[in-house]
Amino acid sequence: MRFFNTEGPNVAEDHYCLPPLERWDLEDILTLIDQKKYFLLHAPRQTGKTTCLLALADYLNREGRYRAVYANIEAAQAARERVEVGMAAVVQTIANGARWSLQDENAQTLARQVLQEQAALVALDGYLAGLGLDWGWLVIFDRRSGQPPIRERTSSEQKQSPQGRRMTVVRA
Repeated sequence: MRFFNTEGPNVAEDHYCLPPLERWDLEDILTLIDQKKYFLLHAPRQTGKTTCLLALADYLNREGRYRAVYANIEAAQAARERVEVGMAAVVQTIANGARWSLQDENAQTLARQVLQEQAALVALDGYLAGLGLDWGWLVIFDRRSGQPPIRERTSSEQKQSPQGRRMTVVRA
């Protein structure tokens, strides 16, 4: 039995609502997406913005040309001035969305890997600052079983720390 929803996203099977993808010009939105342009969805509270974005993400995923994830990153606001905490909340929210909407089981693993590397960069940044240095090395050893020989998987890249220091990241 359907009913009128007064908070949170609407689910057409459960709630009375206008078809979300018919509330805007879908072709215009798809053109913007194809052109890799940003667009803003601005409307008062409780008018269906989240419902429309969830429907758009579902449409894009079913179409198969894009992998779309809805992520509400309001949780990052609680971090205030602690950028690394806020970014961790954003990464985890996106990973949760990818796992839920795309059934991507690797999303959580990738999030943990990215967050561990970021934590290492922040720690190294603080250490280098304490030493008065403007560059450093971060070496990450992957000791998981089943990895290719170390000669085949070793790589290095230049990164910039959150405070602008040059870092060479070596993965082995």
